[in-house]
Amino acid sequence: MLVASSTLDDALTPTNIRARMISKFQVANVEPVRSGLSLVFVQRLGRRVIEYLAPSAFSNKYAGRHLNEYAKHITTAGVKEVAYQEETAPIVWCLTNDGLLSGCTYRRVSPFATEAPVFEGWHRHLIGDGSTVNSICTAPGVDGISDHLYLNTLDANGYYWVETLRPLFEEA
Repeated sequence: MLVASSTLDDALTPTNIRARMISKFQVANVEPVRSGLSLVFVQRLGRRVIEYLAPSAFSNKYAGRHLNEYAKHITTAGVKEVAYQEETAPIVWCLTNDGLLSGCTYRRVSPFATEAPVFEGWHRHLIGDGSTVNSICTAPGVDGISDHLYLNTLDANGYYWVETLRPLFEEA
C-alpha cells in the first residue's frame, strides 16, 4: 500500500489520507532490509525471500523478484529474521524458524528487475555442538572496513552465547 495525502501538496492528516495498492505481494511479520539497490523482505508464508526494486525512469511500477527461486528447500521451515552484510562480501542472511542460519551471497548492479543480479548463491551454515541460532544482526566491524554478523545462540547445555562470524579472508 502506498499512503499519501489526497492532494499533491497537502500535509498528511487523518482527514485527507489516501491509500492505494501498488503490489500484490503479502509480507510476513519480518523486518525487511535494504540491500544496495533493492529492499529484501519475506513473503507472507515465510518461505520466499523477495528482492523489491523501486520504479525506474522507464517504468512506473515496483517490481519484485524471488531471490530464492531455486533454493526454496533452504527456507522450508520459514524465515524468522533477515540481515544484510555489505562488506567484504554482500550477503543476505536468513534465520529460519528451526534455528538454522542461511545466507545468499548476492550482488545487484542494475536497477532494472528484468536483469538478474550479477550473482546469487545460497548456502547453509551449521553452528557446532548442536547449537541453534535465536537472533541475528549485522554491524560495522571494529576494523572499519567490513561488516560483521552477530548471532545469539543457544547451545546443547542450555547456555546462551553471542557469537560473531569472522570476516572473509581474515588471517587466523
